[in-house]
Amino acid sequence: MPAKKRGRPKHRKTAARSEQVRVLSAHGMTKEHISQALEISIPTLNQYYGDDFEKARAKVKADVIMARYKAAMDGNVSAMNKTLEFLMVVPPKPVKQRVQPIGKKEQTLERAKEGHKDGGWGEVLNTEKQTIN
Repeated sequence: MPAKKRGRPKHRKTAARSEQVRVLSAHGMTKEHISQALEISIPTLNQYYGDDFEKARAKVKADVIMARYKAAMDGNVSAMNKTLEFLMVVPPKPVKQRVQPIGKKEQTLERAKEGHKDGGWGEVLNTEKQTIN
């Protein structure tokens, strides 16, 4: 009768786990946090998924580009525009800066701050002040 092995079973690397490691790493998670999220030790993470860390950003970027390309080929106009911008065929659309409208209270406060500058009263008040002295 063979002896029963002791300890934990050996870790099995899967494609799904490799993808998780790549995506989490590409988005800036540390090895410590990834190992906690996947419930494996850091040495196991390094041993089985070390090469995934090196490829992470490039692979995730490639996946996003391919998904956008496929969406563009399926007729998604936004994906088409982004693909053309990425390929520098067309210039990117300028981002419009939204101007926050000033409310009535803010307008009143601004006018109050500037009213003494050329409202005429400053000269009158300064003249009266000089004659009193």
